[in-house]
This record gives sequence, structure tokens and C-alpha cells, in this order.
Amino acid sequence: MASKQFARIESDICTNRIICNWEKAYELIQQVSKASNSLESLSKLLLGEKKLEEHLDANPPNEVNVNKARTDLEDAKKSLKAALDGTLQGTFQLEVKLLLGKLLHAQGSYDEALNMIKSANIDNISLGKHSNRTVRLVAEAYAVKGLCLEKFTSKDSSKRLAPDCEIIECYEKAGDISIVQLQQRDKILKKNLTMGM
Repeated sequence: MASKQFARIESDICTNRIICNWEKAYELIQQVSKASNSLESLSKLLLGEKKLEEHLDANPPNEVNVNKARTDLEDAKKSLKAALDGTLQGTFQLEVKLLLGKLLHAQGSYDEALNMIKSANIDNISLGKHSNRTVRLVAEAYAVKGLCLEKFTSKDSSKRLAPDCEIIECYEKAGDISIVQLQQRDKILKKNLTMGM
């Protein structure tokens, strides 16, 4: 019975992450993490994700908001780094790296963001075996990578970090993956609505 209840909560966490209901996803992990210390790293991931996504909803990642992001996202950064140093493996570790890349970009740490995304090895990810949320994070990582490369290119054209075609390729991949992610999301949400009736 307990494992069936946990499976239901896990499914609800996934659904809430798909629809960007960060507060509810975090509440749900808090419910089950009280019963199991092994979920502490996942709880830190969801807390960091919640703080990051809520901040970005209110403060788009641009030059004007970099200083605000540097102060406002410190707790999110600590949570995500703690999750990365914790017991997470596989997909969750990948998600933490992608979230950290996104966070570092918002803070204007473009070198660090690129390095974090590079460590996630997104070019070798088979999207078919990952959750809808992970697919979305991969699409966002390509966009962030393109934005970071573009920052370096625009600062000093004599020290081009990447050719324009590489930047464009990042944006194309981000767009292509986003289309797949949105189609998957719609299927999942329709299925959940049908099962809920």
C-alpha cells in the first residue's frame, strides 16, 4: 500500500513539474521525504528548481536583472549544489546540472553556465528515454548555451568563442526539442485528464 501511495505522489510530482506548479511539486516531495531520508537530495533539487523558476517568471534572465539574480538566487544555487553533491544519479543529476546552467546564466556567469551545460553532455542525450521535464530542460539548455556563446561573440569579435553557425545550431536544437516537448506534454496532460475522469 505504501509503495502504491508513493507511486501516486511521484506521478503527481511529475505532473506538477510539467505544468510548472513548482509550489505543489515541492509540497508533495516534502510529504514523502519526511518518511525517507533518501529523498533529501531530490527535495533539494525541487526546492532549488522552485526558487529558480519562480524568480525567472518574475525576472526574465537579461542584463537588467543580473544583479537581482545574483542576490535572489543564492538560496536556489545552494539547494541545487547540495543536490548535485548528494545522492542523485542519472536523470536527476542531469536535471540539476541543467538547472544550474540556467541559474548561472541568469546571474551573468556565462563561462560557468557553459561549463555546467557542457558537463551535462547534452549532445549525447537520448531524449526518448527521459521525462517531459528533462526534455524541456535540455531544450532550455541549448537556448542558454546559444545565449552564452552569443554574449562572448558580441563582446569581442576578435576572440570568437563560437562561429555564428554554432550559435544558430543551438537555437535550432532548442526550438526542435521544444516542439517535441510540447507535443509530449499535451499527450501526457490529455492522458491524465482521461484517467482522472
